[in-house]
Amino acid sequence: MLPEKLVVPPNLQGKPVLDSSRMHIKSIRSGLIITETKRRPVVWITISSPFAFPIMNSVPTLEIWDKTFQGGTRGNEASFMMGADEFARLKDGAQVILNGPGPIRGWAVGRLDKSLLDR
Repeated sequence: MLPEKLVVPPNLQGKPVLDSSRMHIKSIRSGLIITETKRRPVVWITISSPFAFPIMNSVPTLEIWDKTFQGGTRGNEASFMMGADEFARLKDGAQVILNGPGPIRGWAVGRLDKSLLDR
């Protein structure tokens, strides 16, 4: 047993990392794609990064649980589209991993929070 409670000095305590300084899920939006007489409900997940994604001849992918979605990048954002039914089947709280473009492999973006849909 220790004689006194251990305390971490304030200058050594961890500080929260701002969203703007790390890769994170920026938004989850629903939409509707209409072609001729067909209507397809979809969901877009947008990932924001503190750096611009490299322009390469490769397609970024987003892994959520046991599913993989292809997307695209523009500047410091990557967007991924899936059917609304696919989104509904994803596990809330599942780890979200970004792969690509280029050398980016296995970057943990965070956990899926379905409550962000259309917020």
